[in-house]
Amino acid sequence: MIDLKRPIKLDRAGAWRSYAGGSLIARLHGEERADDNFPEEWILSTVQARNSGREHIVEGLSMVSGSDRSLRDILHQDPVAALGEKHVARFGESLGVLLKLLDSAERLTIQVHPTREKAMELFRSAFGKTECWHIIDSREIDGEKPCIYFGFKEGITRER
Repeated sequence: MIDLKRPIKLDRAGAWRSYAGGSLIARLHGEERADDNFPEEWILSTVQARNSGREHIVEGLSMVSGSDRSLRDILHQDPVAALGEKHVARFGESLGVLLKLLDSAERLTIQVHPTREKAMELFRSAFGKTECWHIIDSREIDGEKPCIYFGFKEGITRER
């Protein structure tokens, strides 16, 4: 039984992806590692990464350090003690958020995320997806300076 009145140490939860990266995440942890297919680290994650052909591998799910228990299992053990009555009344055992560190060594593709309504319809999930990005570092890749394009609107240039 895990004592929910004390901090719980979690192992790092990497997730395999089809794009390369991850060396800056390793550096953040004081390690040196070449870019590979683990460019994401999920923090306080109660969900598992879904990767075709890798369904049998647990990735992205936060595990309690030194055990075979996941954070999801711990929250299921006593959701009210872990999350509080109001949170459980609104979201159940889910944290309702997924926090990721992401370090891409290549340009990422356009993504479209569902609203809550569409997520319920397609995935039986009470959560859509809204993103918030905090950029803490960047790097030049193959001579190209980093940039983020926020939408496609007339007047949006590389400089802007």
